[in-house]
Amino acid sequence: MKDKKGFTLIEILIVVLIVAILAAIALPYYDKAILKAETRGVLVNLKAIGEAQRRHYLATGSYTTNKSDLDIEIPQLRGRVFRYPYQFRASYVQVFGYYKDTSFYIAYYYSTNMDYVFCAAQTGNLEANKICQIISGRETPDAVNLGDSGFSQYMMAS
Repeated sequence: MKDKKGFTLIEILIVVLIVAILAAIALPYYDKAILKAETRGVLVNLKAIGEAQRRHYLATGSYTTNKSDLDIEIPQLRGRVFRYPYQFRASYVQVFGYYKDTSFYIAYYYSTNMDYVFCAAQTGNLEANKICQIISGRETPDAVNLGDSGFSQYMMAS
């Protein structure tokens, strides 16, 4: 009998099939991990911006809509989910995310006596609401069509 060296075509095909099945199982978990990791980074930045806004308020008596007025440097967003700049308003800052062809946003409201963070998705957009459920850890929104906005809001820990 001959010594057998190497693998047969069937053995190689079986290994490739097993690797493909494992990759198909792992990919959705990898995508969720990326979403959650980028969200944690954005939340840290939003909280830092809120604290800088409070310091600006204590110094001037008003919040600013100009990020250059703040005493911190705000990093550029270069991730897969959050690619757009932070948007400043008088009492909150928000950032838009885009994940699996669906948009949503996270907003951080700050004031002199209370602050809170939420993920918002268009009420009729099931995929966007699913994303906010993943990010916030909540199954149901805390507010639906708040102020006739057409958005569902999922509160997050700040």
